Amino acid sequence: MRWAIRSVVLGATVALVAACGGSEGPQGPPGDATELETERFEEHDDCPAGGVAVLEDGVETVVICDGQRGEDGDRGEDGDPGDPGNDGLTPTVTAERVDTHEDCEAGGVVVTVSVGESDPVETVVCDGEDGEPGPSPTIEVQDVDETSVAHDCGEAGGYLITVTSADGTDVQNTVVCNGAKGDDGTSVFIEEDPAECGEAGGVEVTIGNEAPFTICNGTTGEQGEPGEEGFSPVVEVTDVEPGETCAEGGVHVAITSLDEDGEEVTDEFTVCNGAEGSTDPDPDPDPDAPAVDFCGDLAPSSIEMTEDDVADVYAQVYIDGYTGEQGGELGENYAAQAGYGVAGEGFNAAEWTWVDGELNEAFDANPSNDEWMAGFSEVEAGSYRFVYRVTTDGEEWTYCGANGIFEPADFDEAVDSNPMDVAEGELAVDYCRASFPFNVSVDEGEAFELFARVVVDGYTGVDGTEDLGEDYLAQAGYGPGGGHPTDGSWTWIDGDIVVDSQHANDNEDEWVSDVTINDAGTYEHLYRVTLDGENWTYCGTEDTEGIIDLSEYDASDARTITVSEVIELDVFLGWDFVADEPEDRLIASIGDGFAMFSDGDEND
Repeated sequence: MRWAIRSVVLGATVALVAACGGSEGPQGPPGDATELETERFEEHDDCPAGGVAVLEDGVETVVICDGQRGEDGDRGEDGDPGDPGNDGLTPTVTAERVDTHEDCEAGGVVVTVSVGESDPVETVVCDGEDGEPGPSPTIEVQDVDETSVAHDCGEAGGYLITVTSADGTDVQNTVVCNGAKGDDGTSVFIEEDPAECGEAGGVEVTIGNEAPFTICNGTTGEQGEPGEEGFSPVVEVTDVEPGETCAEGGVHVAITSLDEDGEEVTDEFTVCNGAEGSTDPDPDPDPDAPAVDFCGDLAPSSIEMTEDDVADVYAQVYIDGYTGEQGGELGENYAAQAGYGVAGEGFNAAEWTWVDGELNEAFDANPSNDEWMAGFSEVEAGSYRFVYRVTTDGEEWTYCGANGIFEPADFDEAVDSNPMDVAEGELAVDYCRASFPFNVSVDEGEAFELFARVVVDGYTGVDGTEDLGEDYLAQAGYGPGGGHPTDGSWTWIDGDIVVDSQHANDNEDEWVSDVTINDAGTYEHLYRVTLDGENWTYCGTEDTEGIIDLSEYDASDARTITVSEVIELDVFLGWDFVADEPEDRLIASIGDGFAMFSDGDEND
């Protein structure tokens, strides 16, 4: 509770008592002079706002208190507008490129600024001069087995490529492994300088049992003119992990050089490691892995879903002697995946999305088959086609269409796959919370602010790329303790987005609402957010939870606002000095009470 003094009325009366009767007596001796003075003070036991003390011969006899600060008055009317200022002068700016200038050997731009009748100001911005050619790096190639560098090339060996900058401060080492030994090929015999090539020389090549052929060197030409100074190429070599591009891994090489016009060009290529070779004339990396005899019967025949849905897809697989109730053991490499790709763009397994499946243990429609199932989720809106694929050795895939096995090169979208159409999902608030302040204490009628943070993935914060539209709104709300945010007892105030917030994360919007409560009491407060102007998401205050379930709402989901009552009093202060009393007295009254001071003492 707070006390405020609105007005003070001061008054003084002096009562004199005169005697009637005899003649005027003789003049008495001069009385003692009484020295009265006043002294202002800032604090006093009886005057919180300060006041003035009356001193008689240096002794405090009366204390007069200052009134406490009242409320601010209404704002005064605006004054008359001032006279318009003089029109400003608009500068004229010109820019002219010059090939030569006394201050710029390589030319530049002359910028001229003119204002009114004043002399123009000229500034020259010079172009930079050509720098000296930069030094070239050195490249060294060594047999990896002749170095101490660690590598995974195994028996196949490889090479260590070392690129050192011209100043020797940057050294990059890259290991390029030789491919593992491949299958034996046809023998090739080469005889150098066969007689029929004459002095120019050449080679005679024999491939297997085929007839030999001769390649002769050309005759020596005339000496050419010296060429221009060459440009050392820059070679960058990066590792390629095993995967779609290179099953056994490899390296990606980028070589930057100059073309015939002196422009830099970059040639890029990938060198894949070879697969493990074998001396077996009929190698089989996994002779126990059986072939897939049939796979298909995709289900469902078509899918219609939204971005928020999950669609289960199925396919059946038959492997003679293994699947269903046939009893064969296929091992840990037996697996199936469901995949989807954009409709109308053909089939490219590397560009499709694949989801691991699992065996449907409840399948009993065909005792000779296995049924696999997988789920498509978080699929972007669009039109797609889907298929299955199966492997028994963990490496080679058999592709399963709507009607059976198909070859990727012969893919027919209408025959080999089923359609899947995905519509846009319902937009939803991913996270929100009433962020600051948590608990509030104010006087009734005192304005304050409540803040909240909101996340809608892909839309909110500086990271957002989409507009949520005019229905996007956040509101601060407060209501009496023990009430419910939806029972009509709460008050909701529209908020505004805080521009260039210094507190929100990059994916968050920060909202602020201006709140004023005129009735004293204790309240609960929350925030709520809508994206469509109708449906609301309610935001609690805990960092770890954020969104709250109103069906389980209690006071722990909210914070409190305490509003204090302000009481205003009319104070009337008066005093009487009574001359015929033995002692001077000061009598003051406030409302219905009074206080009497005598020689500085207070009596109620």
